Amino acid sequence: MKRFGKKLLSLVLSAVLLCGALPMARAADIDPPLYEQFGYDSPEAFLLDYGAGRWDYDTFADRYRQRYEAILADPQIAFDYYGYASLEELDQDIEEWQTWESREAFYRDVAVNLTWNDEWEYVPPVSVQLNGETVAFPDAQPETVNSRTMVPFRAIAEALGAQVGYADGAVTAEQTGGLLDEDLAQQVELIQEQLENVRFEMIYDADTDTLYLRCPLLCGLLAAVVPDGAGAELTPETWFRVDDLMDNAAGAGISDSLAAMGSGLTVGGLLVTQAEQRCEGWGDYRALWDSVHQDADLLAEYAADDRFTRSGTRYTAALEESYEDTEWGQRYDKGSYTLDVQSGAVTGEVEIRETTSYGDTLTNCSFAFTDASGQLTISVHEKNQSITEMTIDLTQRVSDTAPAAEPPAGDPVIDLVDWFESLETAEQAA
Repeated sequence: MKRFGKKLLSLVLSAVLLCGALPMARAADIDPPLYEQFGYDSPEAFLLDYGAGRWDYDTFADRYRQRYEAILADPQIAFDYYGYASLEELDQDIEEWQTWESREAFYRDVAVNLTWNDEWEYVPPVSVQLNGETVAFPDAQPETVNSRTMVPFRAIAEALGAQVGYADGAVTAEQTGGLLDEDLAQQVELIQEQLENVRFEMIYDADTDTLYLRCPLLCGLLAAVVPDGAGAELTPETWFRVDDLMDNAAGAGISDSLAAMGSGLTVGGLLVTQAEQRCEGWGDYRALWDSVHQDADLLAEYAADDRFTRSGTRYTAALEESYEDTEWGQRYDKGSYTLDVQSGAVTGEVEIRETTSYGDTLTNCSFAFTDASGQLTISVHEKNQSITEMTIDLTQRVSDTAPAAEPPAGDPVIDLVDWFESLETAEQAA
């Protein structure tokens, strides 16, 4: 009797385990297979285009099935995704524009896109990342036990480039390539050495709005990434020229506006001047009123009188803004800056936290400027990826010698815009 009871217990446990495996088994039973529905020859080829790299094919197919069944039960899900007001509007698009072959094709398209979003946003209970990429664990999963995180060895070792084996009761990890082949400490030290003292020279001619920049490190980086031969003309002595810098970088008429500021134009007058120049470029002055007020409202968020509190000759403005976009993520800005109206000094610090589908980033910026010198420090921390810190020291002095308006005669000069366009032309021709 006891033996029969043990057999019965084993049978019950087997049934329970089988039931637990049913969802994955059902995922494989989509007919026809999901990858065939979308015109692919294999699950691997399908995931290459539709997967986000975090799920295997069975998991993706099972979630797709759930999404598709939910849409069939409530088509409004699909209408809302693409912004259709009714089934009639969808049918009209199918008939006139042939955007989809049928309603069913439309539903399948929405279901696969929603599944991709699900996979992209999925974070396992214990997430392990290597160089910013989530490590996949095909069988045993990481878990937290007594405040300690336990991670399966094989997946981590293989992600680092090792080949894991088991023989005679011993686990072995043989280095075969990848990160274990690299001396990361040496690489980091080399990069830090290159970035620690970045030398660059800059000449800006405000009369012609032309910038000249010489930076050996920039030339070296460009020469390393462009096609063979394209970087041959880049040397440590090369100057890059950028014409119409202010107008191209910040919008039409900025250089004219800066010149107007030197002539005693008020802030309000400057806003109107910039808006007029934009409208002139558009060939339409109907937006002048809205454009001026939008610029004024933006400036008021940071520099309106009610933003400042006074302490002697010092005026401090607090900054705190938050932005939330359901599609792209969240951003939160916090900080302050202080103006000393007696000395002309400006100091401040700003913290920016940004969370998107690409990751979490914390940026800290502090600055202190006087009429003769200044320092700007920036720290960018990308969660589980990198921390970058940069400090820029600026000095200003009066000179009896007129500043140079262009590089010395004989120095090589390359038009930066033309150079990049020539690379694109060569790439297209190839």
